[in-house]
Amino acid sequence: MTQAGEALSAVMLEGPDEIYELALEVFHLAQEWWYALQYEHGDPSPGDTYHDYPSTDIGAATEMFLQAASRVLRASDQGLLSAPLRT
Repeated sequence: MTQAGEALSAVMLEGPDEIYELALEVFHLAQEWWYALQYEHGDPSPGDTYHDYPSTDIGAATEMFLQAASRVLRASDQGLLSAPLRT
């Protein structure tokens, strides 16, 4: 979750709002999943596998984020995107 939070911060600072909103959705779903696992099983120990399979909601949200990020990156590479600076 620490790495996910750091990645979300980078998207918030560098990405357009559309991408940040999708990344935030992925983060919230992953956070809910992680907290539910901790409530049910406690912190994972080496060799535990129950935490290896997040929900399909996380997978779907991640796919939407990746597709949108890919579109933005392609547009940026082609000089078609100029995002306003965040204040």
